[in-house]
Amino acid sequence: MKSTKAIFGIFISFFFLNQAINAQSTWQKLTNFNDANAAVWMSAGATLNYAITADRWIYYSDNQSDVWTPFVNVPAFYGVGSIKASKVSNRIFCLTSSSGIIYTDNFGASWQSNNLNGGGGNSGFGPLLLAYGLNDFTVLVSTIGPASGEIQNNLFISIDNGNNFSALPTLNFYPTGFHFLNDTEVLSNTSDGIFKSTNLNNGVWTSIGFAGLEVTDLAVDGSTVFASVKDSGNGKVYKSIDSGQTWNELIGIPTNAAVSKIAYDSVNQRLLATTNSGILAFTNNVWSIISNVNKAHEIIVTGNQSALFSGIRVNGIHKVNADNLSVTPINNGLLMPTDLMAVSADNQLYSASTSTSFLSKLNLNNLTWSSQTLMENLDFTRTIAMGTANDGQCVIGGMHFIAKTANEGNSLSVIADDTTAPLAPVYNILFPQKMFLGNNGSISMVQHAVQDNVNYSPNMGSSWNILFQNVSGQFPSFLSFNKICSGFQNHYILGTSMQTAQNIIAFSSNEGSSWTQLPSLSSSIRDIFMDRFDKLYAVTNTALYSWNTTDQTWNQHNINLGTTSSNKVVEVKFDYNNKIYVLVRTTTTPFSEEGFYISNAAETAFTQVPFTSVGGQVLSFKNLSFSVNSIPIAMSNLVNRDFVQEGIYYFGKDNFLDINTVPEIEKIVVYPNPANDIVTVSTFANQSISGELVNMMGQVSPINIVDGNFNVSTFSNGFYILRLTVDGQSINVKLIIRH
Repeated sequence: MKSTKAIFGIFISFFFLNQAINAQSTWQKLTNFNDANAAVWMSAGATLNYAITADRWIYYSDNQSDVWTPFVNVPAFYGVGSIKASKVSNRIFCLTSSSGIIYTDNFGASWQSNNLNGGGGNSGFGPLLLAYGLNDFTVLVSTIGPASGEIQNNLFISIDNGNNFSALPTLNFYPTGFHFLNDTEVLSNTSDGIFKSTNLNNGVWTSIGFAGLEVTDLAVDGSTVFASVKDSGNGKVYKSIDSGQTWNELIGIPTNAAVSKIAYDSVNQRLLATTNSGILAFTNNVWSIISNVNKAHEIIVTGNQSALFSGIRVNGIHKVNADNLSVTPINNGLLMPTDLMAVSADNQLYSASTSTSFLSKLNLNNLTWSSQTLMENLDFTRTIAMGTANDGQCVIGGMHFIAKTANEGNSLSVIADDTTAPLAPVYNILFPQKMFLGNNGSISMVQHAVQDNVNYSPNMGSSWNILFQNVSGQFPSFLSFNKICSGFQNHYILGTSMQTAQNIIAFSSNEGSSWTQLPSLSSSIRDIFMDRFDKLYAVTNTALYSWNTTDQTWNQHNINLGTTSSNKVVEVKFDYNNKIYVLVRTTTTPFSEEGFYISNAAETAFTQVPFTSVGGQVLSFKNLSFSVNSIPIAMSNLVNRDFVQEGIYYFGKDNFLDINTVPEIEKIVVYPNPANDIVTVSTFANQSISGELVNMMGQVSPINIVDGNFNVSTFSNGFYILRLTVDGQSINVKLIIRH
C-alpha cells in the first residue's frame, strides 16, 4: 500500500488553484484609511487649528476644519503630549516625556527643544512638565519638584515665544493649567481650587476659590472667567466677572459626573462644555445638550466661531456649527496607524491601533471602510490583540474584553470579559496582550510578564482552565511564554526555559496533562508557527524548519534567512490553500535577505521578492494576511512615519478589485478546517448543491450541501478532498476531519 505521504502527493493536483503570482506582481497600496483616529488634545491658533491624536501625531486644519493635514514629522523619541498653538505666530508647542518643551514653526519640518534645566539648553532628558500657558509671546511652564517633602514645583517663563526661558520662584501647589487674564495676572486651575498671581516675579500665588475641589478647566475672556468644578461627584460651572474674586454658579446644568473641558465663544457669548452627559451649550442663561457624544474631553472655539470637540473614545473630530450649533463629524485626513490586522473568511479586513478602542473594517469585496468604537460601556479600553479563529472570524482582544465578529462584521459579540475570564496578575483585569487562537477553536492567553501559567479556553471563551502551569523544580518550566500553537491533537509552547535560559518548545498531546521538550535546533528558536493543518514550523536565526510528527525530526527548508540575528523578524504565514509565505524584515540595519518569500507547491524552494526603497525608506511589511482568494495583504512597517507610504498593501499585478472579480466558485472558503461537525462553504449560504468527499484511499462519499452547510460528524478522522461542481465549474478543496 502506498504511504500516506505518497497518496497525499497524488491529490495535490486537485487542490484549489491559487491566484497566480508571478515576477510582475508587486506590493501595491490598497487604500488610505483616514476616518478612524481620535484627537486627544486640540488648540486654536490665529487662523489654523491643531490636533494631536491618540498615536501622538499632530495635524492642522483651517477654520472650516473639513480636512486635516499631518505634520511633516513628529519625532517619536520626544513622546509628545498636549499641544498649544501661538496666536501671534505659527509656532506650535508640545509637552514631552523626554525633552521638556518642544516647538515647531514649519508644521514639523524642524523642531527645537528646551529641557528647562537651568533655564536653557537642549541636551539630556527634560524634567516632567506639569502645565503651561501662552499669552502673546509669553510662555509659562511648570515642572515637578522633589518627589517628597515640601512642594516646590519649578516655574519657568519665556518672553520671546519660547526661545529662552528663565526661572521664577517655585510653586507650592500642583498646577493643571495656566490662563492669562492680562500681561501681569495669571490664573491656575488645580485639584485644590484656583490660584492667582498678580506678579510672577515675586512668587506669590493666592487661593481665590474652590479650595479642596478639583477645577478641571478655566475659560478666560478679559475679566470674565468661567470655571468647571467637580463637587462631590457632580460637574458644575461657575462664572466670575471680576477676574475671579467672586463666583456665581450657572445653574440648570444637566446632571453629569464631571465637566472635563470648557470653551467660551465671546462673539456669540456662549459657553461650551464636554461632559459624560454629552456636549453642552450655555446660551441666554440656559443650558442645552447639543450632542449626545459623552466620551469627549476636549473642546475649542475656532477663529470663525465654530467649535471642535474630541476625545480618545471619540471617532474623529466633531464640528459645532457657529450659526445653529448643529454637529457634524469631521474625519478627513485623520489617519489611523494600523498596529493590528486580520482578515476573516467572509473577506473582511479588520485593523486597529493599540492606542485606541476603534475597530476599523475594510470590506474587501468593494473596498469600503467603516469603523466603530468598541465597548462603549467601558470608561476606557484599547485593542491589544487580534487574530483569526478556526471558523474564519476575527477575534479582538482588548482591555477588559475579548470579542468576535460575525456576518461580515455587522455583528460583534463579547465572548469573554472581566467576569467570565481569568484576570491578569498585577493588573487584575482581563488583559489578553498575548492571545493565540488555535486550529481547534481554542484561545490561549498570557496576560502579564509575571504570569506562571497559560490561560486556556478550549471553546472560544465559553469556559477556561490552565493549559500549562510552572511547577517549582519541574521540567519544563518557563521564565516567559513567547508563543502557543494549538492543534486538534497537539499543543506547543515556545518559551524561555527556567533551567537553561534558552528558548525551548514544550509539547503536549493530552490537553496539557503532561509536557515534553521537542529536540533543540542548531541555533536558538526565535518563533514558531502552525499551518492550517497542524504542521509546526520553527524559525531560528538563520533557517526555517518544520516538525515531522511521524519521524520526530526537524526538516530544514530551502530558504536563506541571512546570517544576521539581532535585528531580524520573520513571519511565516499560510493562505487559505495552506500555501506557505515568509516575510523577513529588519528592526534596525537593513540586510540583503529582507523581503517576501513565495514557496513552490512542494515547499522545496522559495522565490524572494525584495522590499523596495521609496524616498530613502525601505518599504517593508508586517502582519501578513490573505483575502479569501489568497491574495497576500500586509501593512507597512516604516522606520520613520510617512503618511504617503503608510497603509495596507496587497501583492499582485492588477487592481485589487480586478483581482477579486473571479468566478464565485473560485472564491470559496471552507471552514472550519480542520472540522468535526458542521462545515460551511462560503458564497453558498442560500443554495443547495452536491459534492463529494474523497479520502486518502480514493473512496468517494457523496454529500449534500444545504444553505452552505454539510455535516462531517460521521466521517472518520483524516485528510479528504472536497469536490464541488457549480455551473459546470469544478473545484477541489483540502479538508481535514478530526473528532
